[in-house]
Order: sequence, then structure tokens, then C-alpha cells
Amino acid sequence: MKKIILCLTIIGLLIAAAVAGAPYIPIINIKEKEENWRQAEYAIDFSAATDEKIKPLHGINNGPAFEYEEGNFHYDASGLFKQAGIPYVRLHDVEYPYGKDLFADIHCIFPDFDADPAEADSYHFEETDQYISRAVETGSQIFFRLGESIDHSGDARYINPPPDYEKWAQICEGIIRHYNEGFAEGFYYDITYWEIWNEPDKEQMWTGTQEEYYELYKTTASYLKEKFPELKIGGCALSNVNMEYLGDFLSYISSGEAAPLDFCSWHIYSADPMDLYRSAGSFRERLKEYGYETAELVINEWNYNEGWSEEELENGYQVMKSTRGSAYMAASMIAMQEAGIDMAMYYDAQFLDLFCGLYEENARGDLEGLPGLYAFQYFNRLYQLGGWVPVSGESKSDLYICAASNQLEQAVLISTYCREEEKNFRLTLRFPGIYQSEAAVRVIDQKHEDTLTWEKLDGQSLTLDIKADSVVLIRFVD
Repeated sequence: MKKIILCLTIIGLLIAAAVAGAPYIPIINIKEKEENWRQAEYAIDFSAATDEKIKPLHGINNGPAFEYEEGNFHYDASGLFKQAGIPYVRLHDVEYPYGKDLFADIHCIFPDFDADPAEADSYHFEETDQYISRAVETGSQIFFRLGESIDHSGDARYINPPPDYEKWAQICEGIIRHYNEGFAEGFYYDITYWEIWNEPDKEQMWTGTQEEYYELYKTTASYLKEKFPELKIGGCALSNVNMEYLGDFLSYISSGEAAPLDFCSWHIYSADPMDLYRSAGSFRERLKEYGYETAELVINEWNYNEGWSEEELENGYQVMKSTRGSAYMAASMIAMQEAGIDMAMYYDAQFLDLFCGLYEENARGDLEGLPGLYAFQYFNRLYQLGGWVPVSGESKSDLYICAASNQLEQAVLISTYCREEEKNFRLTLRFPGIYQSEAAVRVIDQKHEDTLTWEKLDGQSLTLDIKADSVVLIRFVD
């Protein structure tokens, strides 16, 4: 018997976990139908919700405000952030491509490395304060990357190893105290997550040797954890699933007096949501090997990607902005939930680059939501409900399902993102014990952009015809 605990990501390569005592659910075999319809059936028992939670996988890099001129931000997506319920904003690349040596990066906040980190006058917080306050006002929490934005200029102005690692750690301490303890006319934001550098395995982010980064991490993490034991300190925001680099990094920081690693972060740009799913197992295994099995798993850059040539980036951007892109986003968040990823941040909120599929500027100069924004809204509905619910059925490629509930509401999120072959699904969902006679169904597809309908149940079953590359949210409300 097969049953995936709490959420079944319906993917061909995903093997359902065997669970003792799970009920047997008969599954209709996939059969080719006219217009390439495929049939499938699943059961969702909302009374079986456990203490496991839907994770904050719909975070984002940067925003909601950007393009700063003469003390003001030209664009502000705060309203859209609130609509999507963005749980975390990661501060990375705030200085790229729109920065002016003002925001978030160490050289912006502490411009003179020879200054005294204990003195408030050594820091320049003004613009970063404005930037962070916009995010906090939307209800988002901050995930603070301590380091520098990516440098594509070739000048390598700020991505070099600091001249004094201990002093660099003290500068980071001052930044933390400003935002959490009121230092230098600061704040009490209780920012929990502090990440040491970004993509040190990439030449556009780090000009030093691998060992130099390892030592920077070990020095800084150990120092900050001693000063702030309640905070979560981690890294190293790898640019990809680089197991060799990760192994060397973990070997170094665990040697002698081991450095803390409360979370391990990495990035994935791919057209296949299963790449995000598979990466979790690789990282979890390597972390356990070096004694860091309790470290949280964080994918804090992810997005649709067909390749890095100019043509591939432009083609990928068009997909990001489409209903297919929306289906990819929903499928990716469902895949990460199933894989046990603890937190994720989409890249990027700055829509003027080729990486934001959530909104764009309309003819009036306002920011207008794209289909991808609804995918984030739909996943946020599950996140707000909290309780992750089992879905029983046979895994099938290109069909992703996740369910959640609380005492007053139940919901199911479905994506039919098709990696290669286009597939349409005739999907029957059975809800044992459900007493409602109808469900609210919201749909994103090529003909509907967040269209709401009320669908009658046949007893305790609901059958829906779902086109390829669609996203569907089903809700039962008391």
C-alpha cells in the first residue's frame, strides 16, 4: 500500500512512502482519452491532519520597494506582497542591478573598514532602514544575507575576502544589534535568520580561495552564535547542487571546535521542479555525514530556467510571466514541501530584470500582478491553514497535489505543470468524511486568470477536468 505522508507530490519519479496502517486506496489506471485526457483518482482525508506544517516556501528575494532616486523608491509592490502573503524577504542583490552603494551590503552599511565597529557613527543605515521597513510593513520577516551583491562588472570591488575576519564578524554584530536591539537608533525586528555570504563557489561572488571562505564562515558563525545564541546562523548559499564544495565546506567548519550551522542554503534554476525535490535528499545526506543533521534546508534562490544564453533567458522570462510559469511555481512549491525543504525564496522581486514572473508595469505605470502571483496566493492559503494533510494515491508525472486544513477550512492545491509532453487530466478527488456539498474552485489556465466557480460534489467526490499547465485551488469553508 502506498501513501505519502501529509502531501502527495504527483510526480513520475517520486516513490510513495509506505506507511503502516494506511488505508488501501484503489487507483484508476491512466488511460489515453480523446484530446490526450488522462484519468486519475486520489483521496484526501482532512481529519488525518497531523502536527506537520506547510512550510514558508513562498518567500522572495528583495522588495517590495526598488529603484531608489533622491530619497524615494520609484516602484513599490507592497500591496502585491500582502496579497501573496510573502513570509520572508531575503536581502540579496539589493545592490544589483539598481543599487547605488546604499543598501544592505556590508560596504554600504560600514563604508570605512578602518572605522571602529563598536561606534554607532561608523555605520550608515539610513537607506537600508527604509528598504527593510517597507518589507516589514507588508508582514514579511527579513532573511538577512551578510555579505555583498553579485558583481558582473569584472571589477571585483567588494567581493574580496575581508582584510580582517574577526573585525568583519564584529561589523556583522553591529548590524544585528541595530536591527534587533536598537543600537545606533535602530529597531527591534527580531530578525532570526542571518546568512554568511552568497555563492562563494562562484567567481562573480568571491575572489578568494575556498579555504578563505570556509575560514570567514567559521570565524563569523562562531563569533555571532556566541553573541546571539538565539539566532539562526548559516550558509553558504551555494550557486547550485555542488556536493564537492559542500563536503569540503562541512569538513572544514566541523573540524576542531565545530562552527554552528543552523541552516544550509543553496540555489536551483531549472525547468524541472523535481530538481528542487531531489536536491533535498543530497544535502540532507551530506549534512548528516558531518554531524549537521539538524540544520534546516533552505533553497533561497529558485526560478524557471532553460539555460543562461541571452536567448534562453529571454525565452524563460516569457514562460515565467505566463500561465505555464504559474504552474511551474505552484509545482515547485509543492515539490519542495514534499521534499522537506524548510524555507524557500523565489528570485526575484525586481521586475525590471529577467527573473520576476509575479508582476510587471502596466501602461499606467502601476505594478500589475501576473499569473504567477496567484500561484503564490494559492500556496499562501495552504500556509495560512497550517496543517499538512495526507493525500493518498499513485504518483503520476506532471500532476502535483498538496492539501492543508485547520478547524474551519480545508484546501487543496493542484498543478499540472508539464515538463515535456502536454497532458490534460480528468481528476477525481475523494474526501472521506467531508460534509460540505460544494467547493470553491479557483483556476489559473490559458482561458482563466484566477476564475472562481462553485462546484457541486457527487457525494464525497469531486471530478475536475484540468488542462495542462494549470493551477487549481479547491476550498471547503465552514
